[in-house]
Amino acid sequence: MRYEEIRRVITARMRAFSGITQDCIAYPNQMEVFEPPGEGLWCRLNIQHGQAFMAGMADQPYIYWRLGYVERRKNPNTLH
Repeated sequence: MRYEEIRRVITARMRAFSGITQDCIAYPNQMEVFEPPGEGLWCRLNIQHGQAFMAGMADQPYIYWRLGYVERRKNPNTLH
């Protein structure tokens, strides 16, 4: 997933959240300025990007899980 796709998924989950009314949620990069209510709950959605890293290449990933730790193998078709 690209950053924009991840942002859309997170925003959609926040819009589906029913624990607080949507007018009490501050979304980033909106045209209108958010005014927090004088009383009651409100929240601000803040998405911070992290370091991107490659988890795989071509049609097969190069990192495999074994016994609870990550093991890097030269040949992904072998067990050892």
